[in-house]
Amino acid sequence: MRTRKKIYDMNVAVFDRQNLPALLASGKIAAQADEDYQINQKTVVAYDFQMDLLLGKYRTIIYDADAGWVLLKKKTCRRLVHELRKKEPAHELTIKKQLCRQIGMSDQYVQSFGSHAYFSFFIMRHKPLDLVGLHQMKLFECLDNHGLFLTLDRQYCFSLEMPRQSGRGQQILQDCITHNAAFLHLASARAASWGCQLKPVSRKSLLNDPAYIRESRLAEIRAMDPRQILEEAEDNYLNYCSEEFLKEFRAWNWGKQDMRQLMNYCNKSFNEIK
Repeated sequence: MRTRKKIYDMNVAVFDRQNLPALLASGKIAAQADEDYQINQKTVVAYDFQMDLLLGKYRTIIYDADAGWVLLKKKTCRRLVHELRKKEPAHELTIKKQLCRQIGMSDQYVQSFGSHAYFSFFIMRHKPLDLVGLHQMKLFECLDNHGLFLTLDRQYCFSLEMPRQSGRGQQILQDCITHNAAFLHLASARAASWGCQLKPVSRKSLLNDPAYIRESRLAEIRAMDPRQILEEAEDNYLNYCSEEFLKEFRAWNWGKQDMRQLMNYCNKSFNEIK
């Protein structure tokens, strides 16, 4: 029986947060600054350097399938995710939170869109927060305390730090790919109720690899009436808003601007609920 070659043994370029500063400084990889950059379907990976600025001035470096390497001075990965989520209708975010509860996820580690998804091994408040576009990845492997992702063209490998707890990183990844599959099922069912059909995803990636989907959890969701999930999400809307507020509240470091920040956040949450 033929054994599949390990990612690290393949003839591919390997990138991680340890070697990127040297590669940039030496000119072995070229990057351009773009403060207007936003996460899109061509986003392959994003490394967050807010705790130790890259080259002394950049908070984030991104690899984009079209644009190549992109540098950001002001935006962190977390802010990029917030910008992405702000484009979604509030009810979509609530549905995704409801699916997290159905699957048994303690928190949301993934931004699921069905045809594409952005994943982190850590929750969105973690610093640093590195992200990977699962729809851009062909294979995944664990190596020590890192997750290795091989791109669809098999040219690049991106290494991300994982939780130190044994097996935890693999579990989170499977839960997140299952979450995306569940969201795609729900979106397809909703489109069918309108007499429409979603365009099938033909490209093979980690997102539609059966080896990473928890079939038992997905089967439970598929067995439910989609309207039931939507109704439960709507019923829990205010609770989910409150949860987000409390998480944000606990993450702050109290100082002079905290009351103003608190009032602004309350005002924003109130407007979203309206």
